[in-house]
Amino acid sequence: MSNTYNSWPQGNQGTAWLVNNGGWTSTNSNGGGPFSQVKNAPRNAVAIAGIYNWAISVQPINDTINEVRWKLVEVNNKYWFGGTVQTKATTTKFNGIGFGFNNDMEATQVNLLAVKVDIGAPIIVPKAPWQAFYVDQWGILGNRFGGWKFMPDTLVGNAGIGGTAVNTGWTAVSGLIDQFNVADGAGLLITGKAEFIGGGFEAKNSLRIALSNTATGKIVGTGDSTRWDGSESGVGYLFIPQSGANAQETWANNKSGNFGTIAPGPWLLTDGTMLGAIPQMPNNAVGGAGVYNFKMSVVHKSTGNNDVTFTLYKPGYTYVATSSVAAPATEKFNSLAFAFNTNASTKSLKLTDVKVDTTSASIPVGVKESEDLSIPTEYMLAQNYPNPFNPTTTIQYEIPMTSHVSLTIYDMLGRAVATLVNQTQSASRYTVQFDAGRMSSGVYFYRIDARSENGTKDFTSVKKLVLMK
Repeated sequence: MSNTYNSWPQGNQGTAWLVNNGGWTSTNSNGGGPFSQVKNAPRNAVAIAGIYNWAISVQPINDTINEVRWKLVEVNNKYWFGGTVQTKATTTKFNGIGFGFNNDMEATQVNLLAVKVDIGAPIIVPKAPWQAFYVDQWGILGNRFGGWKFMPDTLVGNAGIGGTAVNTGWTAVSGLIDQFNVADGAGLLITGKAEFIGGGFEAKNSLRIALSNTATGKIVGTGDSTRWDGSESGVGYLFIPQSGANAQETWANNKSGNFGTIAPGPWLLTDGTMLGAIPQMPNNAVGGAGVYNFKMSVVHKSTGNNDVTFTLYKPGYTYVATSSVAAPATEKFNSLAFAFNTNASTKSLKLTDVKVDTTSASIPVGVKESEDLSIPTEYMLAQNYPNPFNPTTTIQYEIPMTSHVSLTIYDMLGRAVATLVNQTQSASRYTVQFDAGRMSSGVYFYRIDARSENGTKDFTSVKKLVLMK
C-alpha cells in the first residue's frame, strides 16, 4: 500500500496493489496490479511526524473475492489513508506483515507499538476528514481546443481557455475535483466565477456546463497545451443556460429543455434524459459578456433521489436549474467542465475561485439577494415564472427601503400553506425559489406584505400561481 499514486507497467495507477507471487514492495508484483486508487485526506494531506493508528483486515467474500480493509490515521486526524475494497483473492492465507520505507523518506526512526493479531469481525475504517479546496487540476478535455489555447493561472482555483477570435470548433476545459461520492452522506457543492470575454453565449445552445464522473485520465502537456489524455465519456448532469428567446435543445427522450442527464458517452451531448426546461430570468434575458457567479450542488437523499441544482447569475441575468432526480445518473463525481459550440461569441473564458466544498442542502437556499447594486424606487411583486409550474417556480420582489417582509402561499380556501419569507430585509431586489413538490395540483395565491422600518410605508400585493403535476 502507498499514500501516493504510483504507476505500474500496464499503465494503471493506484495506492493499493495485489501481490501475485511476486515481490511485495513492487508495484508490478508479477502482474498483480492496483486494486484501489483511494487518496489521502484531507486533500493533499502531508504525513507529518507523530503517532498513527493503523490496522488491516481481510475477509473472504467467496472463493475468488476478498474484502480488504485498511487504515493509517494520525491521532489528531491530520492525515488519513484508508479504504474498504472487494478485490481478487490472490490468497486466503497470511503469515506476516511488512513495512517498507523508500530512501526519500524524511523520518529517521519508526517505532511499531502494541502490534496485535486477532480474528473476528473486520476493522472499522473511520470516515475520511474533509477540508474545502480550490480546484488545482485543469486542462483541455477531449482534445477539444477548437482553435483556442489553454490559459494556466498562477492562482489555485483559476484557469481559462481562449484566443484572439471565436473558436472554430467545439472547445472544452475541465477541472478535476477527485472522486466525490454523495451517497457517503455529505452533499457536493462547487462555486466559482466565470468571465466571458469579448462576447457571451447569446446564440442557441452555445454554452454547455457539466458536473460528472468522467474518465479524464491524467494531465499531459504544459502551458497553453495542457490537456487531459483520457476520454470525455462520462455520466452526470448537463446544463445548457438559455439566452434570449432561443429554442431549447432536444434530448433523447424527445423533450426540449436545458437541463438533463449525461448518458454514457461524450458529456456534452444531449443523449440523456431531459430533466428541466427552466427559462432564465428576467424573461428572455441575454447571456452576454461579463462575470457570472456559478454554483452547482448534488445532495443525495434518504429516498434515493439526487437533488441537483445549478445557478449561473450576474446583474440582469439569472439561470437556475433544479430537480429531484429519482433515478440518479450517478452518485460519484470527479470533474466539472465548460464547453462552447462554434456559434458562441465569446473569445475567451476565465474561471476564478473555483472551490469544492460539502453541503447538506440544495442551492439556492431560501432567498437570494440580487447582485444588482441599484436600489429599487418602489415596492414590487413580480409574477412567478414559470407559471404554470411543476414542481418549482421563482418569485421576485423589490424592496425600496428596509422593511419587514412576509411572503406567504395560500390555497383556494385562504389557508396559508407555506411561508417563504418572514423577516426584516434591506432595500434590494430578491429572488425566492418555491418548491411545491409535496403539494397537490391546483390554483394557489402568493401574497407579500411589507412595512417599512420607520412605519411610513405599507405594501401588499397578491398574485395567482398554478401548480400542474
